Amino acid sequence: MGFSRGQRALLVGIAACVVVGTSVLSRPQMWASDLAPRFHWPDETTNAFFARRVATGQSMRVEEPRNTAVGNIIHPRTANVRADGALVPGGYLGLPLWYGLLGRGIGIWAMGLFTPLLAGGALVALAYIVRVGSGEVAVALLAAVFLALHPSWWLFSATAFLPNVPFAALLLIGIALLVRPLAASAGGDRRVLAAWGIGGCMVGVALTMRTHEALWVGALVLLIARWRRVRWTALLAAGVGAVLPFLPVLVLQQQLYGHPFTTGYALLQEGGAAPTEFVRTGLPIPASLQALVAPFGWYPFTALRHAWTYLVQPYWWLVGLAGVGCAVRWRSRSTWAMLAMVLWLLLMYGSWVLADPLVRSTNVWTISYVRYWIPMIVLWTPWAAYGCVWLVRRCPWRWRPLAQAVVLVGIAFLTVARAVTDPDEGLRRQAAAIAEHRLRAQAVLAATEPDAVICSDRMDKTFFPERAVVHIAPAMAQDPNLRARLRALIDRAPVYWYAPSESVRAGLQLQEVPGGALGEQLYRVIGVAAA
Repeated sequence: MGFSRGQRALLVGIAACVVVGTSVLSRPQMWASDLAPRFHWPDETTNAFFARRVATGQSMRVEEPRNTAVGNIIHPRTANVRADGALVPGGYLGLPLWYGLLGRGIGIWAMGLFTPLLAGGALVALAYIVRVGSGEVAVALLAAVFLALHPSWWLFSATAFLPNVPFAALLLIGIALLVRPLAASAGGDRRVLAAWGIGGCMVGVALTMRTHEALWVGALVLLIARWRRVRWTALLAAGVGAVLPFLPVLVLQQQLYGHPFTTGYALLQEGGAAPTEFVRTGLPIPASLQALVAPFGWYPFTALRHAWTYLVQPYWWLVGLAGVGCAVRWRSRSTWAMLAMVLWLLLMYGSWVLADPLVRSTNVWTISYVRYWIPMIVLWTPWAAYGCVWLVRRCPWRWRPLAQAVVLVGIAFLTVARAVTDPDEGLRRQAAAIAEHRLRAQAVLAATEPDAVICSDRMDKTFFPERAVVHIAPAMAQDPNLRARLRALIDRAPVYWYAPSESVRAGLQLQEVPGGALGEQLYRVIGVAAA
């Protein structure tokens, strides 16, 4: 591995701390005996639901026969709906498929631990990659430490059913396998071919979770191949390995969405059209190519503003050290390759204008931009390590250990403050919010029938999957067909409205149900006035 026994022990200890820490902090999200798991993110709710169905041998297609009569409005906001009313995953299938299969083999209880385990393994993989690439043990260890101490790595490792950390972790593990035999040999022998095949498979599994990252990931693999001058057979082995994980995904997509290359992000009720977020056009290129190259358009000033707000200001210490590292190594080709990929990711995701104004106004550490930029954060941690090493070496010899300790302790303090104890978005606050969701769910489930449908704004993640849900966002509330659909729904199931009393919609005939929880009130919808 290129490290001494003590250095390996240190690296494994750091990885173990991340695994244990994020597992403990995500514990409130684990399965309880009375309810399905509750999560802070609606994406996690549906990913966990479909993963559990795979783990128990059920189909990812969930029938909802009442849907076709009511305009297919019965579904959580992060699930998709087929034209026949069935619920299917609303994103890429990789995470629920692979976690579900592992859960089926190991146990459903273990599914919530897979992301923390991958997060810890990624630190070891990153250290090895940097050790091979730089030849400097100190830089390799510091790169792993900086990633381990990044608040986003903790926040999104503890949110166990979001795909962002698993994608980055599997990508790092795959690249470590690609690099490993090259440290000793660039030949095309069987060991190299096997390593490249397995490494390519890991990269492929990662891409089944975040398929639209394929362009820059493919460029990265080609750069590695060029760097080490591998034979074409090794590159072919990696390509075959990367394709294999997609075979079951393509079969499932045919079954669920009607076409092997249609994903859960497509608007199935509109003929498989691209998601609403993808319709922004800023480039004169075909729509199919734009979905891969610039799904949200390219808006440099918007991207820079988002990067300043959500990357530079919150995580100034890492950005500053990475800037020093880039300045020190500005002649290196790897520096320019890293900057090109960072710029690509910055433009691709930073050009997206997040539609939810509440999220934009309340989230900084956990906003979607940050989790989509996790690969970018991983990319520049080695340069932050270069910057730190360069600065420490400028100190007198006797002060160097103290200088390094001050930097690491300071960053650790900032990590705890951001990721754990932040009163608005930290993991302690998220755990408290999940406990509140459980209280709400217990109160509402006790007061409603098993076949009831709960209408709410943002609370669908609280009552699903025990109850069917309708997410009535403000935009949907303006739909002139909504009242007719609710009226049709009342004829087919008990319908309830869960909301603060002051936000009850006009035109609904409501009957208050005793036992509201945490400032919200449950109402039975007994009639809907004509529009």
